[in-house]
Amino acid sequence: MTTAEPLSDFLMLPPRLDNTAELLAASARRRGLAVEQLAGPAVPDRLRRAPGGHLYGGPAFAAAVAAELDLVLLEPADDWLARLPYEYTRREITLTTLGEARWSRTPMFVKQPRDKTLPAGVYADGSRLPGNHGLSADTSVLVSDIERSYSSGEVVTPRPSSVAREDGVRGVPVPAGGDRGGVVAFADRRAR
Repeated sequence: MTTAEPLSDFLMLPPRLDNTAELLAASARRRGLAVEQLAGPAVPDRLRRAPGGHLYGGPAFAAAVAAELDLVLLEPADDWLARLPYEYTRREITLTTLGEARWSRTPMFVKQPRDKTLPAGVYADGSRLPGNHGLSADTSVLVSDIERSYSSGEVVTPRPSSVAREDGVRGVPVPAGGDRGGVVAFADRRAR
């Protein structure tokens, strides 16, 4: 039985790829890196502790494979997006708590900075935030304003961390049970 030669200069990806992973994979290949997509959290022997490894994936995947790759995970502070200059986000973004966000009575885009337990999306107001995810009131969330795109009629919010349309905006559906009419009315007032 022969063992494959250890790999160096590679990008490891999770089992499920998102748009960012696909873009990173294409870029890595152009730069001569091997791209390895794992089927699960088990790292193949030839990749364990191999030099030149790079990792892209969500927090759970990264935590499961980082030690076997001899990588230390770097995570930005929860407020890194909120601290970016307005020119990069084109939005006022605030780091707050889920408890504080529940008091808001205006439409908003809400997401957790790291974990994805709370569904990221547009909420008509804080009372519409889901309460059945076992999250405490002190859970950190990022909150930003929303606007309406008159070209498409969609309620939209910029997504600086993902691939977006050429104008930098991506449509966000109002969650099931959400007050689409209230969100659209707010966006209409904001656009005037």
